[in-house]
Amino acid sequence: MFDGVREQTRILRETLEKRKRWDSLVVHKGRYTNQLPAPLVLAAVCGQVKGKLRCPANLTIVLIHTHDDETIMEKSLRYVGIDEFVVLQANPEGAWHGTKKITALLEYLKAGRCETEYLLFLDSDDAVLRDDPAKAIVYLQQAACSMLVSSTTFRDFSCMPEVKTFSEEDAIANGYPGRFLNSGVFVGTPAFIREVYAEAAQYVTDDELTRAEYRRLRKEKALEARLPDFPRGIGSDQHLLRYLFPKFHPEMQIDYAQRLAWR
Repeated sequence: MFDGVREQTRILRETLEKRKRWDSLVVHKGRYTNQLPAPLVLAAVCGQVKGKLRCPANLTIVLIHTHDDETIMEKSLRYVGIDEFVVLQANPEGAWHGTKKITALLEYLKAGRCETEYLLFLDSDDAVLRDDPAKAIVYLQQAACSMLVSSTTFRDFSCMPEVKTFSEEDAIANGYPGRFLNSGVFVGTPAFIREVYAEAAQYVTDDELTRAEYRRLRKEKALEARLPDFPRGIGSDQHLLRYLFPKFHPEMQIDYAQRLAWR
């Protein structure tokens, strides 16, 4: 028990120290959002804006998950003063696949339920909002594109070497070598997001890899044999958005500077 308390104390001190340097809209890293009790996370990461933020009238904030209880992102939104957000329940049947987020968001957009000029998507389980969501619109406008997606150092481009090359060159051209698309946070116009997600939905199947299966097959270098029609069946929204990035660029761009999300 004492070791656990010491570790939590260490993480809390580390969080408070790093908070001095964070200037992103969202903190999207489990070490600082999942390793402490929710009240401590919110106080440490979002305490400076407790009850002070609002969602602008021209923006819809969307979350997608299958949980019955509030996620850490929902708690952070309410903590900072935002009650106006949409929670879409993904299909709870079977194993979790990230592509369930694609299906849920596409259905929402096709139904015309998003009536605002902009949409901000936020991961539910390991991210918290810590700054004014209106800034997401500013970042999108400054990028002069229709969809701005957060970034990460995670480098996996299995089964898509040409996309890997394109992505590496784009990162270098923007001055951020080693950073790549992360699907956990993005902002854009509903019409363009719908276009991207309609394309991604073509690769969603009833026989998709779970994360465990993906990791095993990748380690065994057997992904291509298991997925002869890649990216069909990959089961990952991040892989699909990475795959589609060259097709939709430059209307889809990556937030290399981590203004949307620190990860």
